[in-house]
Amino acid sequence: MSDLTFRNNVPDPLLSGKELPSFKFELEKSNGKVLGNSFGKEATVEQLPISKGIAGVSMQLEPGAMRELHWHATAAEWAFVLKGRVRTTVINPAGQTETNDFEAGDIWYFPRGHAHMLECLGSEPTHFILIFDNGYFSEFGTFSISDWIGHAPKPLLAKNFGLPESSFDGFPKEEVNSRAGAFRPGKFRKICRALAFRHRRRTNFESWQVHRTRFSKAAANGGSIPGDFQFRQQSLA
Repeated sequence: MSDLTFRNNVPDPLLSGKELPSFKFELEKSNGKVLGNSFGKEATVEQLPISKGIAGVSMQLEPGAMRELHWHATAAEWAFVLKGRVRTTVINPAGQTETNDFEAGDIWYFPRGHAHMLECLGSEPTHFILIFDNGYFSEFGTFSISDWIGHAPKPLLAKNFGLPESSFDGFPKEEVNSRAGAFRPGKFRKICRALAFRHRRRTNFESWQVHRTRFSKAAANGGSIPGDFQFRQQSLA
């Protein structure tokens, strides 16, 4: 959302009074949302009213944790990694994907509307700062894949994924956001081998690509899986 007072050269009511508003917010001391040893703490116009043009989040993911696939309809995302290692996968509106690994000091950028997920790599937590170009944006109001699946009709899901409707009985009915779990390489490889059409092995990772043709297509809006998906497993040694 644009700051119209700035764009039209009109004094911001927050700055035109006799006293200045607060320009400081102690982000790391805020409560935020805590899930196990993972957390997200945000600063928007709710917490820092003067910050109309930019919002920020301090996020930590514990080992094995993943911030699920989600979209930002109203803001682009810029990030700076403070510590640890994190893997991102981004999917553009045309269905093209890219997976990258980041370490402390690295940055990433996701344009508005590009679906993406975040995953902690290694045995140590990863901590990063997220910046959004909209002070009204909230990290806790994103559009997440679990929220979509939880509210989409089962016949649509069954047609899209080529599975019985009963396969979705145990899916969460609300947003998952992020979760941590023990990684099981054997089961992961079995699933990937069953779906993949291309397998690559490198020194410290192997990857499988899955094309949309391995899933049935649904004609409904948002009901098909576009493009290729790539799954990667780190640290084979």
